[in-house]
Amino acid sequence: MKHRTLSTVLAAPLLLILGFASPGAAADMETDKLTCAFTFWPGQGVYFLAQELGYFDEEGVEIDLIHEDDIQVQTEAMDAGQLNCNSRTIGEYQSRPRNKETKGIVIGAMDVSLGGDGVVVSGDIQDVCELEGKTFAMEPTLPANLLLQIELKEKCGLTLSDLNILHIATADGLAVFEDPSVSAVESYEPLLSQIVANTSREGAYKLVDSADHPTLIVDVWFLHNELIEKNPELIRSMLRAVYRAIDFYFENPDRGHEIMAPHYNLTTEEMAEAFEGLRFTTYEEAIELFGTPDAPGPFKETFDTVMQLNIEQGVADEALVYEEQVDASLLVDLFEGHTR
Repeated sequence: MKHRTLSTVLAAPLLLILGFASPGAAADMETDKLTCAFTFWPGQGVYFLAQELGYFDEEGVEIDLIHEDDIQVQTEAMDAGQLNCNSRTIGEYQSRPRNKETKGIVIGAMDVSLGGDGVVVSGDIQDVCELEGKTFAMEPTLPANLLLQIELKEKCGLTLSDLNILHIATADGLAVFEDPSVSAVESYEPLLSQIVANTSREGAYKLVDSADHPTLIVDVWFLHNELIEKNPELIRSMLRAVYRAIDFYFENPDRGHEIMAPHYNLTTEEMAEAFEGLRFTTYEEAIELFGTPDAPGPFKETFDTVMQLNIEQGVADEALVYEEQVDASLLVDLFEGHTR
Protein backbone atom coordinates (compact mmCIF):
# COMPACT_ATOMS: atom_id res chain seq x y z
CA MET A 1 0.00 0.00 0.00
CA LYS A 2 1.33 3.43 -0.89
CA HIS A 3 1.01 6.59 1.18
CA ARG A 4 1.71 9.96 -0.38
CA THR A 5 0.24 13.39 -0.97
CA LEU A 6 -2.32 14.06 -3.67
CA SER A 7 -0.13 16.83 -5.06
CA THR A 8 2.54 14.18 -5.68
CA VAL A 9 0.40 11.43 -7.11
CA LEU A 10 -1.52 13.85 -9.33
CA ALA A 11 1.36 16.15 -10.27
CA ALA A 12 1.07 15.38 -13.98
CA PRO A 13 -2.73 15.12 -14.28
CA LEU A 14 -3.43 18.06 -11.95
CA LEU A 15 -4.38 20.26 -14.92
CA LEU A 16 -7.03 17.69 -15.81
CA ILE A 17 -8.52 17.93 -12.33
CA LEU A 18 -8.59 21.70 -12.43
CA GLY A 19 -10.72 21.94 -15.51
CA PHE A 20 -8.90 20.61 -18.55
CA ALA A 21 -10.26 17.07 -18.45
CA SER A 22 -11.98 15.69 -21.51
CA PRO A 23 -15.63 14.66 -21.08
CA GLY A 24 -14.66 10.98 -20.84
CA ALA A 25 -11.76 11.42 -18.42
CA ALA A 26 -13.58 9.95 -15.43
CA ALA A 27 -14.45 6.77 -17.30
CA ASP A 28 -10.99 5.30 -16.57
CA MET A 29 -11.56 5.17 -12.82
CA GLU A 30 -10.51 1.83 -11.36
CA THR A 31 -13.22 -0.27 -9.78
CA ASP A 32 -11.10 -3.21 -8.65
CA LYS A 33 -8.95 -1.27 -6.16
CA LEU A 34 -9.44 1.63 -3.76
CA THR A 35 -7.67 4.96 -3.99
CA CYS A 36 -8.53 6.73 -0.76
CA ALA A 37 -7.75 10.28 0.33
CA PHE A 38 -7.48 11.10 4.01
CA THR A 39 -6.71 14.12 6.18
CA PHE A 40 -4.11 14.51 8.93
CA TRP A 41 -6.54 13.55 11.71
CA PRO A 42 -5.76 10.77 14.21
CA GLY A 43 -9.11 9.10 13.56
CA GLN A 44 -7.92 8.35 10.03
CA GLY A 45 -5.28 6.15 11.63
CA VAL A 46 -7.68 3.22 11.31
CA TYR A 47 -6.43 2.82 7.73
CA PHE A 48 -2.90 2.18 9.00
CA LEU A 49 -4.18 -0.05 11.76
CA ALA A 50 -6.09 -2.23 9.30
CA GLN A 51 -3.12 -2.36 6.96
CA GLU A 52 -0.49 -3.28 9.55
CA LEU A 53 -2.73 -5.90 11.14
CA GLY A 54 -3.09 -7.50 7.71
CA TYR A 55 -6.86 -7.06 7.53
CA PHE A 56 -6.89 -5.43 4.09
CA ASP A 57 -4.89 -8.37 2.74
CA GLU A 58 -7.16 -10.89 4.46
CA GLU A 59 -10.22 -9.22 2.96
CA GLY A 60 -8.62 -9.11 -0.50
CA VAL A 61 -8.56 -5.31 -0.63
CA GLU A 62 -5.96 -3.46 -2.69
CA ILE A 63 -5.85 0.07 -1.33
CA ASP A 64 -3.75 3.13 -2.06
CA LEU A 65 -3.76 5.89 0.59
CA ILE A 66 -3.18 9.52 -0.28
CA HIS A 67 -2.73 12.27 2.30
CA GLU A 68 -4.47 15.47 1.19
CA ASP A 69 -6.13 18.07 3.40
CA ASP A 70 -7.63 20.32 0.72
CA ILE A 71 -11.33 19.49 0.33
CA GLN A 72 -11.54 21.17 -3.08
CA VAL A 73 -8.64 19.15 -4.47
CA GLN A 74 -10.16 15.97 -3.04
CA THR A 75 -13.62 16.71 -4.44
CA GLU A 76 -12.39 17.59 -7.91
CA ALA A 77 -10.11 14.54 -7.94
CA MET A 78 -13.06 12.26 -7.21
CA ASP A 79 -15.19 13.93 -9.86
CA ALA A 80 -12.34 13.35 -12.33
CA GLY A 81 -12.08 9.68 -11.35
CA GLN A 82 -8.63 10.04 -9.79
CA LEU A 83 -10.05 9.03 -6.39
CA ASN A 84 -12.84 6.61 -5.62
CA CYS A 85 -12.70 6.69 -1.81
CA ASN A 86 -12.58 9.52 0.70
CA SER A 87 -13.18 10.17 4.39
CA ARG A 88 -13.89 13.48 6.10
CA THR A 89 -16.39 14.94 8.53
CA ILE A 90 -19.97 15.15 7.32
CA GLY A 91 -19.75 18.94 7.50
CA GLU A 92 -16.76 19.00 5.16
CA TYR A 93 -18.44 16.49 2.86
CA GLN A 94 -21.41 18.84 2.45
CA SER A 95 -19.37 21.98 1.86
CA ARG A 96 -18.45 23.77 -1.33
CA PRO A 97 -17.67 22.78 -4.07
CA ARG A 98 -20.10 19.88 -3.55
CA ASN A 99 -23.54 20.03 -5.11
CA LYS A 100 -26.14 17.33 -5.80
CA GLU A 101 -24.25 16.23 -8.94
CA THR A 102 -20.86 15.85 -7.24
CA LYS A 103 -19.53 12.30 -7.03
CA GLY A 104 -19.33 10.57 -3.66
CA ILE A 105 -21.96 8.79 -1.55
CA VAL A 106 -21.69 8.42 2.25
CA ILE A 107 -21.64 4.73 3.23
CA GLY A 108 -20.46 4.47 6.86
CA ALA A 109 -19.03 6.17 9.95
CA MET A 110 -15.39 6.03 11.05
CA ASP A 111 -15.32 8.04 14.28
CA VAL A 112 -17.02 10.77 16.28
CA SER A 113 -15.26 13.77 17.75
CA LEU A 114 -15.60 14.00 21.54
CA GLY A 115 -13.34 16.94 22.29
CA GLY A 116 -10.97 16.56 19.38
CA ASP A 117 -12.21 19.77 17.71
CA GLY A 118 -12.63 23.08 19.42
CA VAL A 119 -12.12 26.82 19.74
CA VAL A 120 -9.46 28.43 21.92
CA VAL A 121 -10.04 31.95 23.23
CA SER A 122 -7.97 34.54 25.06
CA GLY A 123 -8.36 34.78 28.82
CA ASP A 124 -10.44 37.96 28.66
CA ILE A 125 -13.28 36.13 26.86
CA GLN A 126 -15.52 34.59 29.50
CA ASP A 127 -18.60 33.84 27.41
CA VAL A 128 -19.24 33.01 23.77
CA CYS A 129 -21.44 36.10 23.42
CA GLU A 130 -18.41 38.28 24.19
CA LEU A 131 -16.94 37.30 20.82
CA GLU A 132 -19.32 39.65 19.00
CA GLY A 133 -17.18 42.03 16.95
CA LYS A 134 -13.96 40.21 17.94
CA THR A 135 -11.54 38.47 15.57
CA PHE A 136 -11.99 34.73 15.04
CA ALA A 137 -9.20 32.99 13.08
CA MET A 138 -10.55 30.02 11.15
CA GLU A 139 -10.14 27.82 8.12
CA PRO A 140 -13.43 27.65 6.19
CA THR A 141 -15.37 24.32 6.36
CA LEU A 142 -13.47 22.91 9.34
CA PRO A 143 -15.60 21.20 12.03
CA ALA A 144 -14.81 23.51 14.94
CA ASN A 145 -16.48 26.37 13.10
CA LEU A 146 -19.80 24.52 13.38
CA LEU A 147 -19.30 24.24 17.13
CA LEU A 148 -18.86 27.98 17.54
CA GLN A 149 -21.67 28.65 15.10
CA ILE A 150 -24.19 26.58 17.03
CA GLU A 151 -23.06 28.06 20.37
CA LEU A 152 -23.48 31.60 19.04
CA LYS A 153 -26.88 30.75 17.59
CA GLU A 154 -28.30 29.00 20.66
CA LYS A 155 -26.87 31.23 23.39
CA CYS A 156 -26.68 34.67 21.82
CA GLY A 157 -28.78 34.75 18.67
CA LEU A 158 -25.60 35.57 16.74
CA THR A 159 -23.96 34.16 13.64
CA LEU A 160 -20.35 33.99 12.51
CA SER A 161 -21.01 37.10 10.44
CA ASP A 162 -21.24 39.00 13.75
CA LEU A 163 -17.55 38.26 14.29
CA ASN A 164 -14.53 39.58 12.44
CA ILE A 165 -13.45 36.51 10.47
CA LEU A 166 -9.76 36.01 9.69
CA HIS A 167 -9.14 33.14 7.25
CA ILE A 168 -6.05 31.09 8.07
CA ALA A 169 -4.56 27.64 7.57
CA THR A 170 -5.29 25.65 10.72
CA ALA A 171 -1.66 24.51 10.87
CA ASP A 172 -0.72 28.17 11.52
CA GLY A 173 -3.15 28.49 14.42
CA LEU A 174 -0.57 28.77 17.23
CA ALA A 175 1.40 31.49 15.46
CA VAL A 176 -1.75 33.41 14.50
CA PHE A 177 -3.12 33.23 18.05
CA GLU A 178 0.00 35.00 19.35
CA ASP A 179 -1.40 38.17 17.78
CA PRO A 180 -3.27 39.92 20.63
CA SER A 181 -5.87 41.22 18.17
CA VAL A 182 -7.06 37.63 17.63
CA SER A 183 -9.56 36.65 20.32
CA ALA A 184 -10.34 33.12 19.15
CA VAL A 185 -8.91 30.40 16.91
CA GLU A 186 -10.33 27.06 15.79
CA SER A 187 -8.29 23.85 15.65
CA TYR A 188 -8.30 20.08 16.05
CA GLU A 189 -6.16 17.61 17.95
CA PRO A 190 -3.28 17.37 18.45
CA LEU A 191 -2.93 21.05 17.42
CA LEU A 192 -5.79 22.13 19.68
CA SER A 193 -4.06 21.09 22.89
CA GLN A 194 -0.74 22.40 21.62
CA ILE A 195 -2.19 25.89 21.23
CA VAL A 196 -3.52 25.90 24.81
CA ALA A 197 -0.27 24.51 26.20
CA ASN A 198 2.20 26.62 24.25
CA THR A 199 0.63 30.03 23.73
CA SER A 200 2.25 32.91 25.55
CA ARG A 201 -1.18 34.44 26.18
CA GLU A 202 -2.04 33.99 29.82
CA GLY A 203 -5.39 32.41 30.61
CA ALA A 204 -6.10 31.05 27.13
CA TYR A 205 -8.48 28.08 27.22
CA LYS A 206 -10.90 25.98 25.18
CA LEU A 207 -14.18 27.85 25.11
CA VAL A 208 -16.04 25.05 23.33
CA ASP A 209 -15.11 21.65 21.99
CA SER A 210 -16.87 18.73 20.35
CA ALA A 211 -17.53 17.03 23.71
CA ASP A 212 -20.21 19.72 24.15
CA HIS A 213 -21.96 18.54 20.95
CA PRO A 214 -21.12 14.82 20.68
CA THR A 215 -23.29 14.02 17.65
CA LEU A 216 -22.31 16.99 15.50
CA ILE A 217 -18.90 15.98 14.14
CA VAL A 218 -18.82 12.54 12.54
CA ASP A 219 -16.10 11.28 10.19
CA VAL A 220 -17.66 9.34 7.34
CA TRP A 221 -16.51 7.35 4.33
CA PHE A 222 -17.85 8.38 0.96
CA LEU A 223 -17.21 6.35 -2.16
CA HIS A 224 -17.55 7.12 -5.85
CA ASN A 225 -21.04 6.45 -7.22
CA GLU A 226 -19.68 4.28 -10.03
CA LEU A 227 -17.71 2.11 -7.61
CA ILE A 228 -20.79 1.58 -5.46
CA GLU A 229 -22.73 0.52 -8.55
CA LYS A 230 -20.08 -1.72 -10.14
CA ASN A 231 -18.18 -3.25 -7.21
CA PRO A 232 -20.07 -2.94 -3.91
CA GLU A 233 -18.34 -6.07 -2.57
CA LEU A 234 -14.96 -4.28 -2.67
CA ILE A 235 -16.43 -1.58 -0.46
CA ARG A 236 -17.95 -4.10 1.92
CA SER A 237 -14.56 -5.84 2.15
CA MET A 238 -12.93 -2.53 3.02
CA LEU A 239 -15.54 -1.88 5.68
CA ARG A 240 -14.99 -5.32 7.20
CA ALA A 241 -11.25 -4.67 7.38
CA VAL A 242 -11.57 -1.31 9.12
CA TYR A 243 -14.30 -2.37 11.54
CA ARG A 244 -12.17 -5.39 12.46
CA ALA A 245 -9.30 -2.97 13.09
CA ILE A 246 -11.60 -0.93 15.32
CA ASP A 247 -12.48 -4.10 17.24
CA PHE A 248 -8.75 -4.69 17.74
CA TYR A 249 -8.27 -1.13 18.93
CA PHE A 250 -10.89 -1.41 21.66
CA GLU A 251 -9.35 -4.68 22.85
CA ASN A 252 -5.75 -3.38 22.62
CA PRO A 253 -5.77 0.45 22.76
CA ASP A 254 -2.12 0.79 23.79
CA ARG A 255 -0.97 -1.37 20.88
CA GLY A 256 -3.31 0.51 18.57
CA HIS A 257 -1.77 3.85 19.58
CA GLU A 258 1.71 2.38 19.10
CA ILE A 259 0.88 1.24 15.55
CA MET A 260 -0.78 4.49 14.46
CA ALA A 261 1.48 7.06 16.15
CA PRO A 262 4.44 6.99 13.68
CA HIS A 263 2.14 7.82 10.79
CA TYR A 264 1.36 11.15 12.49
CA ASN A 265 4.88 11.86 13.74
CA LEU A 266 3.62 11.43 17.30
CA THR A 267 4.82 9.39 20.24
CA THR A 268 2.59 6.61 21.50
CA GLU A 269 1.72 8.81 24.48
CA GLU A 270 0.79 11.75 22.25
CA MET A 271 -1.39 9.49 20.11
CA ALA A 272 -3.17 8.28 23.22
CA GLU A 273 -3.78 11.91 24.24
CA ALA A 274 -5.23 12.67 20.80
CA PHE A 275 -7.67 9.78 21.22
CA GLU A 276 -9.00 11.33 24.40
CA GLY A 277 -10.90 13.65 22.04
CA LEU A 278 -12.31 11.11 19.62
CA ARG A 279 -13.87 7.67 19.51
CA PHE A 280 -13.78 5.12 16.74
CA THR A 281 -17.25 3.97 15.67
CA THR A 282 -17.76 0.23 16.04
CA TYR A 283 -19.76 -1.70 13.49
CA GLU A 284 -22.70 -1.97 15.88
CA GLU A 285 -22.59 1.77 16.55
CA ALA A 286 -22.49 2.49 12.82
CA ILE A 287 -25.56 0.31 12.26
CA GLU A 288 -27.39 2.10 15.07
CA LEU A 289 -26.31 5.49 13.71
CA PHE A 290 -27.25 4.88 10.08
CA GLY A 291 -30.15 2.49 10.41
CA THR A 292 -31.28 1.14 7.05
CA PRO A 293 -32.36 2.79 3.78
CA ASP A 294 -35.99 2.21 4.80
CA ALA A 295 -35.56 3.28 8.43
CA PRO A 296 -32.79 5.88 8.80
CA GLY A 297 -31.10 6.22 12.18
CA PRO A 298 -30.13 9.39 14.09
CA PHE A 299 -27.43 10.21 11.54
CA LYS A 300 -30.17 11.66 9.33
CA GLU A 301 -30.83 14.35 11.95
CA THR A 302 -27.10 15.05 12.19
CA PHE A 303 -26.88 15.34 8.40
CA ASP A 304 -29.80 17.76 8.21
CA THR A 305 -28.62 19.88 11.19
CA VAL A 306 -25.09 20.23 9.83
CA MET A 307 -26.45 20.96 6.38
CA GLN A 308 -28.47 23.88 7.72
CA LEU A 309 -25.44 25.22 9.62
CA ASN A 310 -23.32 25.01 6.48
CA ILE A 311 -25.93 26.92 4.48
CA GLU A 312 -26.13 29.60 7.19
CA GLN A 313 -22.35 29.87 7.33
CA GLY A 314 -22.18 30.25 3.55
CA VAL A 315 -19.82 27.33 2.96
CA ALA A 316 -22.43 25.30 1.05
CA ASP A 317 -24.32 26.50 -2.00
CA GLU A 318 -27.37 24.27 -1.81
CA ALA A 319 -29.09 22.00 0.67
CA LEU A 320 -28.30 18.38 -0.07
CA VAL A 321 -30.97 15.72 0.46
CA TYR A 322 -30.05 12.92 2.86
CA GLU A 323 -31.67 10.16 0.82
CA GLU A 324 -29.68 11.21 -2.27
CA GLN A 325 -26.32 11.45 -0.47
CA VAL A 326 -26.32 8.51 1.95
CA ASP A 327 -26.48 4.76 1.23
CA ALA A 328 -26.77 2.70 4.41
CA SER A 329 -27.29 -0.58 2.57
CA LEU A 330 -23.60 -1.54 2.40
CA LEU A 331 -23.45 -1.82 6.20
CA VAL A 332 -26.36 -4.25 6.46
CA ASP A 333 -25.31 -7.83 7.35
CA LEU A 334 -21.70 -6.85 6.69
CA PHE A 335 -20.18 -9.83 8.52
CA GLU A 336 -22.74 -12.44 7.56
CA GLY A 337 -20.74 -15.42 6.26
CA HIS A 338 -17.43 -13.69 7.03
CA THR A 339 -14.84 -13.89 9.81
CA ARG A 340 -14.83 -11.00 12.22
